Amino acid sequence: MTYIDTTKSLMNVAQGSEFADLVITGGRIFNVFTGELLDGFSVAVKNQKIAYVGRDPKNGIGDHTKIIHADGVTLGLFAD
Repeated sequence: MTYIDTTKSLMNVAQGSEFADLVITGGRIFNVFTGELLDGFSVAVKNQKIAYVGRDPKNGIGDHTKIIHADGVTLGLFAD
């Protein structure tokens, strides 16, 4: 997959028009830039890259999306 194809796929997952490979739901996100803890957030992953971080990943979940329920777990994310 080319860089452009990967980027388009990530954008499609973020917009809900393509399904993620993995969604981690209900976790607490640690924002490494601000030090904030954000409750009830989800992370959608496509092609081993983070495509979406937010509260409602439902449009990115398909029949083949692996779902991990992370209730009570803190996830530290770093995006460069």
